Amino acid sequence: MELQILKKDVNVFYIEAKEFPNGISEAFHTLEDLHPSVCERSFYGISSEDKNRNIAYWAAVEERYKGEGAAYGCKTFVISSGAYLTETIVDFMNNIESIPKAFNKLLSDPRRDNKFPCVEWYKSEREMMCMIRLKQNEELN
Repeated sequence: MELQILKKDVNVFYIEAKEFPNGISEAFHTLEDLHPSVCERSFYGISSEDKNRNIAYWAAVEERYKGEGAAYGCKTFVISSGAYLTETIVDFMNNIESIPKAFNKLLSDPRRDNKFPCVEWYKSEREMMCMIRLKQNEELN
């Protein structure tokens, strides 16, 4: 696990997967089809679990300007600045099974912010970072 500090908020818009995990790929394809410029940006996966242990998953992309997501009929979310515990997965498409393992490890940390969803940051076509937000002021403890 490594510590990653997001220095500023990341505003994203998203498409919700119809089911988890089978609908993830379709949600990303729908997002990519909105506009050619979408493919030139950072992609994110945002997931959270409800009280019945059902997982909601959002395929998200960084907004270029305020209101862009609404212009495409999408909902928006803010990936808050702050400290995150991370695990990087290289060649993630050939290591899909590594993703839940990484999140299980990260989620076991008692410093995590239970109210903030899990974040996947797709840094490139091969590299993604699994991220969980720490409670405020926890990064140095």
